[in-house]
Amino acid sequence: MKFIIDNKVYDTEKSEKIIKYTKQYPLEGPLGLIIYPRRDTILYRTKKGNWFSMATKNFDKKIAYKETDDTVKKLLKSLDEVELYNKYFGTLEEA
Repeated sequence: MKFIIDNKVYDTEKSEKIIKYTKQYPLEGPLGLIIYPRRDTILYRTKKGNWFSMATKNFDKKIAYKETDDTVKKLLKSLDEVELYNKYFGTLEEA
């Protein structure tokens, strides 16, 4: 699947699938209330080293988001993905 983000094409078929996880996304519900449904999300890395994530929204609609090194680092730390963090960002120091 292809997406255009910041005038660049991000292609899931040509990118490396890094990890699948569940994320909460803000959504305006009835009466203006903000709800946070959980969505299956997949993190990808392009051949040029750019990061993006793809989520499935209502009615199986796919949406992609550009990610930065900092957001990916935070994500991998929050998921305790030590091996993936070390692979892409260098070895973390032992305690």
